[in-house]
Amino acid sequence: RRSSDLLKHHTVVSPVRATDLQRLTQNPLLTPLSAHYWESKAVFNPAAVVEDGKVHLLYRAVGDSDMSVLGYASSVNGVDFEERLDTPAYIPRADFEGDRKSVV
Repeated sequence: RRSSDLLKHHTVVSPVRATDLQRLTQNPLLTPLSAHYWESKAVFNPAAVVEDGKVHLLYRAVGDSDMSVLGYASSVNGVDFEERLDTPAYIPRADFEGDRKSVV
């Protein structure tokens, strides 16, 4: 398909300028959860997208196995994350991604 056809079905969001951003005093927004074996040590490297007024966050997490996985959280205001999955959103599956057996 042509890119113009794709644009008909998707909302295009303008990039945010660095001057539009403000550092929050409520840092960190996410912290490791000891109850989640897969993110008990660290959460970092988040990426966010806003869709239909909801912030969806994918983040890198490290837990008891020392394997990086991806976690998911969502928020209506981008600060208070009401939803957070109990299991990883993504676990490495390919051989080049490391020792997968230690996470599963």
